[in-house]
Amino acid sequence: GRATRNGDYEPGKRLRVRAVAERFKATPTVVRFVFDELAAVGILERRARSGTYLRQIGAKEVLDAQLVRAWLEALAARLASQPVTDEQLAALERIAEQIDHAMYHSNDRMADCADLEVEFHELIVDASDNTALHELAHRHHFIVRYVERNAKFLAQQRAYGPPPSEVPTHLEVVEALRRRDPDHAQKVM
Repeated sequence: GRATRNGDYEPGKRLRVRAVAERFKATPTVVRFVFDELAAVGILERRARSGTYLRQIGAKEVLDAQLVRAWLEALAARLASQPVTDEQLAALERIAEQIDHAMYHSNDRMADCADLEVEFHELIVDASDNTALHELAHRHHFIVRYVERNAKFLAQQRAYGPPPSEVPTHLEVVEALRRRDPDHAQKVM
């Protein structure tokens, strides 16, 4: 999260339960539970007789995670095209407009878009009304968000200007869902 982005916890550095508990005003029991969850998804590394460490994420792992994310989100859009509600469509449209505005009018568009992107994609997963996909995507989105926030080369890659015009916009995804068109929703996601 924010502490890793600010450099408080650097990859490869040992994390001590008491220090983390004090920093976040949590009990050691809660911190141990969080450490267990983060180790289960590969964010933390447990070393026998040494402790718990924040893992270094490499370029290949970032690209692998993005590929899986793209497939999960395309499947979510396909499945969401039928059960999506008018309220969900309105929320998706609002978020899509905010993302598109930030992409072209923000000085720090990556930071401005990050939370909106997560909200947009999680809402589509929710609209799919598929419990298994929801659980898988939730766990995978957590990993991808961590990886993206901590991969410096990815931040540099995204800083090179507006996205190409041939990349579908978030509003195109909303329109495909509104038309209840699973093929197009999957394609433009």
